[in-house]
This record gives sequence, C-alpha cells and structure tokens, in this order.
Amino acid sequence: MAIPRPPADPRPATHRLARGRRHAPPRPQRHSGRRLGLGSLRLKAEDRNPTGSFKARIASVAASLVRQDGLAGLVGTSSGNGGAAAAAYAAAARSRAVLFTLSDTVPVKLLEITAAGGTAYRVEGVGHDAASTAAVADAIAAAARTSGHYPMLTGFHYAPEAMSGVETIAYELAEEVPDLSVVYAPVGGGGLLTGLGRGFAMEGGSVRVVGVHPEGRRRCPQRSGATCPACGALCRPRSPVCRWRSCTTPKAHPARCSPPAATRRP
Repeated sequence: MAIPRPPADPRPATHRLARGRRHAPPRPQRHSGRRLGLGSLRLKAEDRNPTGSFKARIASVAASLVRQDGLAGLVGTSSGNGGAAAAAYAAAARSRAVLFTLSDTVPVKLLEITAAGGTAYRVEGVGHDAASTAAVADAIAAAARTSGHYPMLTGFHYAPEAMSGVETIAYELAEEVPDLSVVYAPVGGGGLLTGLGRGFAMEGGSVRVVGVHPEGRRRCPQRSGATCPACGALCRPRSPVCRWRSCTTPKAHPARCSPPAATRRP
C-alpha cells in the first residue's frame, strides 16, 4: 500500500525542546573571499549545534512533537549525525530513539547514538542503494504510524514537521546578513537545500540557494563499487567517505579521492 503524503501545512511543535543550543552567527572569511573574488563571504558554523550538526534542529522539533503528542519515541534511518541528534533529543524528552543505520556508519557515530540511550541497527543497502533506502524509509514510516512513534526520517515527504527545523537556518541568516544574495550548502540527501529554500521563501527575499559537493567526488573509484586489488576492500557506491583510504597498502590503488574542495553545482 502506498504511503500517503503528509499535509502541505505541517503543524508546529508548541513547545520546542532545547539542549543548550549555541548561537553561531556567520563568521567572515576574508582570505577565502578575496581568493574567490567575492566581496563578502561568511561561514555558518552548524557544528556549533549541541550534537555537532544541523540535524539537531530537526531532532529538536521531532522530540518536541513526541513529548507534545505523548508518542512512544523516535524511529528512523541515519548515517550518523541524524541518529546522534535523535538519540540526544529523545533523551531530553525522556523518550527513546531507534535508528537503522548504514552498514558502514563510523563507530564514533554509533557510540554517540548508544551513549545517549539510543538503539542502533545496521542495515545493508541503506544509503548506498536508492531502492533499498526508499523501501526501508517507507517501512519505517508505516511502522511509526502503527506503533505510535514519530518518523525520524530527514525528508520533507516523511517528516515535514521535523524538517521545518532546517528552515530556521534561513531565518537566522536573513536576520544576521540582510544583504545576503547566495547561499552555498552541501547537497547530501537534499533536505538541507529544500529547508533553506523554503525558509528563504517564507522570508520573502530573493536569496539563491546553490548545492555543492566535494571536488573530485565523481572521480572517486568508490562510485563503481569496485574492490581494492591489494586488500579486497569494497568501495561503497554513494558513500560520503572514501573507504579505500583504510587499505593497508594504499599505494596499490589505481585511483584516489581528490582532497575536499567546494565547487559549484547548478
């Protein structure tokens, strides 16, 4: 059975949970700005959020709705940051968080989830295969409805209320940088870009949002899912981290990932 789409006008959380969120005004990047030929360049440091990423904004709303509606907890997928945020804010709501993570989620992220009281299960295919990722997300959304949990799925299709937390980045930027014209943000799964676009639209301005990703990403051999000829390590397609760097004989690799550097993508 098809998963019904959420209402176009998501209801807000009336009481927002907070975990010592630190205000992070955009920091001027004068040297980089001059090098790129920009009159003004600023960096919005989302790592200043309590759990180290912008996902804290999403989890804050999700956990607030759990408490507000008397739900059993949060259940969702994660590659790490979202799960860490979900577990931390679920704990603040005196609730629970169950996360189905990528099979190669880095150990430190799993530790963040479990240290906050969350439960993590690794699932093959999630985050690496589009069909598997969509199937798991649909199943979790359906299970959340029937079990009284909120779906901690970082996509507007599944959790429009929680994803509205991303829009607060745009509200802050509009207030802090009145002459803002362009915002560059990582593409990722698209939720950040969508949230920024919606937020700036609500502000009624003309700020342009541009998606970027690391230069050299398309040349990384991990995109093919090939194996290392020296150690047999698998390069996961669509993985944000090049797994070949952990090889014991890296010089045997025929190709390497380029150093990260922002580049424009229309």
